[in-house]
Amino acid sequence: MDKIIEAVKRSSRAGEGLRRRLPDGGLLQQDRPQPFLVAYRRRGDVADQATDKLLAHASSSLVVGEQEDISELVETIIQLGTETFGSFLLLEVWAGAQPTAGAQPQFVVYGPKRSALIPLVESLQLELCRIQFDGRSVEVVIQRGLPPAPHGLEPLLSERDALAAKCIRFGLEVPPVYRDPATGEAWPQILRNLRRELTTALRRWVYQYLCRWTTLRPQSYNAIGPRKISRTVWQVDRELATVADSFDFLLLVTPVNAAEAWQEFKASKFQQTPVLQYRPVPVEPTLLKRSLFTVPIEKVDDPALYQLFREKQDELDRQITLLLDMNTPRFAHGSIQLFGGVDDELYGVAREMLSKMPPTEREKSSEPELDARAFAQRAEAEFEFFRKQWPTDKIKFEARVELRDDIHTGLMVSHGSLLIGADTTIPASRADALIQHEVGTHVLTYWNGRAQPFRQLYSGLAGYDPLQEGIAVLSEAFVGGLSRPRKRLLLGRVVAARLMIDGATFVDAFRELHDTWKFPARTAFTITLRIYRGGGLTKDAVYVHGIGQLLDYLRDGGELEPLLVGKIAVEHVPLIQELQARGIIAPPPLRPRYLDAPMFQKQIAQIRAGLTLFQLLRDKAKAIRGTD
Repeated sequence: MDKIIEAVKRSSRAGEGLRRRLPDGGLLQQDRPQPFLVAYRRRGDVADQATDKLLAHASSSLVVGEQEDISELVETIIQLGTETFGSFLLLEVWAGAQPTAGAQPQFVVYGPKRSALIPLVESLQLELCRIQFDGRSVEVVIQRGLPPAPHGLEPLLSERDALAAKCIRFGLEVPPVYRDPATGEAWPQILRNLRRELTTALRRWVYQYLCRWTTLRPQSYNAIGPRKISRTVWQVDRELATVADSFDFLLLVTPVNAAEAWQEFKASKFQQTPVLQYRPVPVEPTLLKRSLFTVPIEKVDDPALYQLFREKQDELDRQITLLLDMNTPRFAHGSIQLFGGVDDELYGVAREMLSKMPPTEREKSSEPELDARAFAQRAEAEFEFFRKQWPTDKIKFEARVELRDDIHTGLMVSHGSLLIGADTTIPASRADALIQHEVGTHVLTYWNGRAQPFRQLYSGLAGYDPLQEGIAVLSEAFVGGLSRPRKRLLLGRVVAARLMIDGATFVDAFRELHDTWKFPARTAFTITLRIYRGGGLTKDAVYVHGIGQLLDYLRDGGELEPLLVGKIAVEHVPLIQELQARGIIAPPPLRPRYLDAPMFQKQIAQIRAGLTLFQLLRDKAKAIRGTD
């Protein structure tokens, strides 16, 4: 113990963290010197196999055995913290009695009696009241003035010594809803959920203490969290990324014979569903699943990272299953699970907007076009714009533009590079918008993710597609390229996806788009092919859904640039902000050109003022009716 105390002193003077095993199997963890400590004492007379795990993610914690004398160690930690920060907070946590069936879970707070500290007691009560178990609220009981220690044990620090050391003592009795009352063994999922909620509640509370009673001023409550990442986290991140990088789902479900299928469909006078052909799957799906589920996600103690990894594992599992189910009825059902469907509200909006937005003359007439090579040159200029921003201390920026004979659906981003179908032609008026969509968003977020320590940020967090496509489409608007034909195309994809879900055939969906909504035949075919590929892929419906998500986020005061840190979903924003506050994720190095476009600030102001999805997609240009 003397050696551990000396190590504590050295690390405190150096401003460094410390992790030491104690003689009885306990553990002292201090991510860095901070004026608080969360403690737990194991007790031999009760079956408690999990309470210490509630402290696994605290940035300053102490777990010890009941019999070990740690008084000098605790006094040393408190003395060093007080000398540096002016005050110290000591919180001991223990499990209470098992609640009876149906009873409301109850926290008991043992707080100081001094009137000056009542606000600190009340703030802990308020934060704990936010916690829920299975949708049920909790009860928080306050016991002021009683010893802040488990029944039968003396406090870690006496009241007299605490006053002398400027230490504020608290005790927290936690309802053991996370373990089996018969065996004492933990229920893992309930334990993880409680740990995450309790971690957040205690961070919020400690943040208030730090700002009022110490000289430490963290930027936010999340900044209190640990900054160091365990080896297990890096292992899980690496292994999940290895599975994700071993196949390109979108490429594998994209037909290689789209041009021939169009000619076949046209020759049948649009009466016969074309036969679509796909690339061979280069990996054995069952082996991929085996690798996926050997990734030790359950060993990740960090609640935020565990959630991200578990969601990604589930998404990869569903993608691999879809590869097994290609060209079967199961594929469409799996697609809905992965990308979502089209609800009545979205379907109604798409139909209403299309009814008010028939094709324009420009949509039917010819205009200057760029061939694949000319468009590739423009895209390469955007890549060069990124190379000038790319930091020299990061991995090499290896994004490239590829002309591909096996891609007939236009443009695609794969592993940070832009793939262009060799037979692709792009209207000149759409070139800048498409570059911002594909390169300014999809390529950029891939490489911004590569600049981060977590590989998941470039391979994509679970469910990232709606936000990605929402940003990409909005970037087209920022450069004045969200034209009426483009809006109609996005809405047409929603309609076609709903038709597919409702059981319409390929030919039925094509006729609806071509005859009812007046899409040109080739455009209607391309939309239908994208929706029916693989057996029914609903991914194209997420574009409009993602725009709506993004508008809601921006209207609520969110900033666009932080979303470009990698491939993330809207629901991941709080987790990303937490990791940034903890210094684990850095600001994104690449900044898209459209942020400096003349229309950017004007349109952001309109969104902040309440611009809706309906208003964004509304088009007042003169329209014509008819077919091609």
